[in-house]
Amino acid sequence: MAPAKLQGMLNISFQLMITLEIFATNLINNDTSEIKSGKGWRISLDLAGVPVFTTNRMSILGNNWPDY
Repeated sequence: MAPAKLQGMLNISFQLMITLEIFATNLINNDTSEIKSGKGWRISLDLAGVPVFTTNRMSILGNNWPDY
C-alpha cells in the first residue's frame, strides 16, 4: 500500500502504462499487417507480447511497497 500522497500518482501511472501498451500493440499490428509472406500474424503476436510481458513484470516487481 502506497502513502496517501502517492496513491493517485501510482494509479494514474499504471493506467498510463496500460494505455501505452495498447497503443504500442496497435502500432505493431499496423506495421506487420503489410507483410505479404503470410507470416505477419506470427510476428505481430510475438512483438505484441513484449509490452504485455513488461507490464506484467513491473506489476510483480512493484509490489514491494512498504505498508503505511
